[in-house]
Amino acid sequence: MRYNPHVPVRREITGVLSDGMFGHDGLTLLGVSGQSFAEMRSISANDAEEILKRDPQIIDARGKLVLPAFIDSHAHVLGAARYLLEIDASEAANTDELIDIIRSSPHSAADFVTAGLLNANPWPADERNRIREALDAAFPDRAVMAKSVEHHSAWFNERAWKQAKIEEQAATISLANDELRKMRETGHIHGALYETLSESLYDTFTLEERRRTLAQYLDTLPALGVGGVHALVGYGTDRAADIRVTMEVASERDDLDLQVWPRTRNIALVHELGLPRIGGCILLDGAIGARTAALTQPYLDEPDNFGVLYFTDEEFRQFAAECAAANLQLCVHAIGDAAIEQGLRAYEHLSRDYDLHALRPRIDHFCMGTPQQCDRAAKLGVASSMQPVFDYYWGGRDGAYKPVLGKRTVSANPLRTAIAAGMVLGGSSDAPITPLDPRLGIHAACNHTNPDERLSFAEAVKLFTRGSAAVGKEEETKGRFAEGCQADLIVMPGDTDGGNVHQMPVLTTVHRGRVVHEE
Repeated sequence: MRYNPHVPVRREITGVLSDGMFGHDGLTLLGVSGQSFAEMRSISANDAEEILKRDPQIIDARGKLVLPAFIDSHAHVLGAARYLLEIDASEAANTDELIDIIRSSPHSAADFVTAGLLNANPWPADERNRIREALDAAFPDRAVMAKSVEHHSAWFNERAWKQAKIEEQAATISLANDELRKMRETGHIHGALYETLSESLYDTFTLEERRRTLAQYLDTLPALGVGGVHALVGYGTDRAADIRVTMEVASERDDLDLQVWPRTRNIALVHELGLPRIGGCILLDGAIGARTAALTQPYLDEPDNFGVLYFTDEEFRQFAAECAAANLQLCVHAIGDAAIEQGLRAYEHLSRDYDLHALRPRIDHFCMGTPQQCDRAAKLGVASSMQPVFDYYWGGRDGAYKPVLGKRTVSANPLRTAIAAGMVLGGSSDAPITPLDPRLGIHAACNHTNPDERLSFAEAVKLFTRGSAAVGKEEETKGRFAEGCQADLIVMPGDTDGGNVHQMPVLTTVHRGRVVHEE
């Protein structure tokens, strides 16, 4: 078992006493029996003092806020862990700063230098277009790749282009010569070519590095109030190895739960692994920043570009049917409204033969989902894990979405619309695309740049607790204070609300009835 360094000995508790218990008024005692919640009852101030004297294993959280532990329902944990070995370029505001960040990193001595989380979307087009030239000039004798923040495109210098054998990779997918020529001119790889390249490049991340860095990364999460993560894994040319490494690390944890989502279309492998779910982040389309999210209306700055669909309608319908026949919960990635539409059409067809409310298939992200699509998803039983932080970082009238989407920016990431429609909705980060910190996600949901899409603090908390549990089909046992549910909770300062939650500390985290983090 791994142990959080801040809690050298796991301390079992028998309950929590608080006048700030989420969803309850007044002074409340929440009992814990073993790994589960027991009774919950209101008590008087006099009774409280007597109870605390009698039982020192009860946490006295009077004056503080007690919440269910957070669940991030869509995170690429190995991708996030890999940044312990790579260069974080998220602070680069222009090409010169990108070069300086790469040069100053100890990872710049690698044989194949990888920088990531580069948010070049707000940059002027001429600044983006000179990234390749700048990388060549600064690193003529070293292979350097700079990955875009949305992880669906990257810039390669000349040496990296050759070392990654991009021309050969393009031939394997029969990429059109004109398209390849345009990519070579800018060094910017996107679409199917990038997805193909990413698999072979991922293989440089050894299995031992994956085990070690994943454990290190997960060690940081209890202090953020995280009690569970839906881990989307299965990258590289040997996806089974990637999935098995994650399952092994998950089995060693006693401070949080990993729900493993295997990114594969191999149903036989999933049955062999004994998992009831499949997909995680199988792509129906790409991403807005890469101009590969599939839209029904073209990109504002590329009027001939509607994005990319990675499946034909028939291909996806067939795959979804195979998953339904195998009783597997399928999760796919869909950013654009055209990709969401493709998914919904397939499920409307399958609903004739399958109980989708029981299967609860997921179309995650749902960034450009329309009100009508939210209504259809709710009626079908299609769930989604959404990322409020996408709006926090890139939304709004002056955000990075604006020059790409125009007025559609206002309706992006439709949290309130989806909840009002009755969709089963969870909250997440899409880490490493954004930081795995549900406090920031809750803040973003409460302060959506479109006031019509904002959630109340209580609704935002539920998004990252019971909602996330529900998209993983665990709402009966996780994400809420109820008898028999898993005893996962956090304690935060009593004045925590939607305006400051991202800045407030997690004072205590309890997982399965034991303290796993304590300030």
